Amino acid sequence: MLATAASGLACQLMGSTAPIQMPAAELARGEALYGRCATCHLPDGSGIERVFPPLSGRWGSIASTEIGRTYLTLVTTQGLVGEIHVDGIPYRGAMPAQGLEDTDAAAVLNYVMVSFGDASGSFRPFSADEISAIRARHGGASPNDVRRMRADLVFEGTP
Repeated sequence: MLATAASGLACQLMGSTAPIQMPAAELARGEALYGRCATCHLPDGSGIERVFPPLSGRWGSIASTEIGRTYLTLVTTQGLVGEIHVDGIPYRGAMPAQGLEDTDAAAVLNYVMVSFGDASGSFRPFSADEISAIRARHGGASPNDVRRMRADLVFEGTP
C-alpha cells in the first residue's frame, strides 16, 4: 500500500524501512498516464494471463540494474513485439510505443514501481534526464530489438 507524507512530498511503501522520495504531483501524473496501460495490464497491474503480462511485483529486480532500467524505458518508449515468457507463461503480442515525453515516461515508470510494490528503500526513481539519455543511446531500437534485449535480463528469479 502507498502512503503519502503529510507534506505531500514523499511517498513510502507501508512497512518499508526507508521512505521513497517522490513528488506527489509526479505520482499523480504517473497514475493518470497509467490509465492507458491499465487497458491491457489492468488497474492493479495484474495483466491477463497469456495475453498481457503482469506488471505488479515484477520490476524491482529489473530496475536495480542499468540494463534493466534501459529495458523498462525502451519497452515504454519504443514498444515490444514477439513472444516473451513471464514465470514460464508465454505471451505473444505487441506493446506499441507509448509516445510519451521524457518526463511522462519517468512518471509512469515510477508510478508502476511505487504503486505495485516493486520499489524498496533502495529504489532509484527514473528521471527525465535518464529517459532522455537512454533514448539517445538506443533511439533506433525497434520493438523486436527491445524483445531481444529482454534475453539479457532473464535469469533465475527474474521475470
